[in-house]
Amino acid sequence: QVEKETYAVNQRLREITQGLHPTVLTNLGLIAAIQAYLDTIARQPQPPTAPHVITLTAQGFTDDRVPDIRLERDLYHITRQALDNAVAHAQATHVFIHLRWSNDAVSVTVQDTGRGMPDAPERLMGQGGHLGLISMHERVRAWGGRLTLDSAPGRGTTVRASIPVRQPSRSPAHLQASTHHLSHVTA
Repeated sequence: QVEKETYAVNQRLREITQGLHPTVLTNLGLIAAIQAYLDTIARQPQPPTAPHVITLTAQGFTDDRVPDIRLERDLYHITRQALDNAVAHAQATHVFIHLRWSNDAVSVTVQDTGRGMPDAPERLMGQGGHLGLISMHERVRAWGGRLTLDSAPGRGTTVRASIPVRQPSRSPAHLQASTHHLSHVTA
């Protein structure tokens, strides 16, 4: 039993450390890293309250990379945190992720069709030891960006982070999209 538990803890630590700075982010960039994370989520059984479909669109990203790897890392974590919140709490049928790199900013929008937050997002920050909203806010603020949260009971939630960049996208109109279907645990 101890051996099984040790193995499980070791596997979880590997998942956590890979999540902190995934190799695919370093090697292939932001969009590939988010795609890989979505593939991981799609392979794992989800509870019935998780969304059925996650759609990712990326505009302005081609083979070019965001100029600062630290910014790319923070954009990855902001996206992942907003997505994790939607999967765990929204009880949505669909989650939409849109990343856009334009002339002067990179933005991330994560919108779900779920139940919405029970209270104003600002009041929920840090409650019950949940630090995801605070983490997103601090990452965006560190880059001089802006984080907006729009949510109301029964309306779903939209998280949008916009961060200024000095290097404009070389292909601001380039659009790519993918859809991921999640498998659910049957009771």
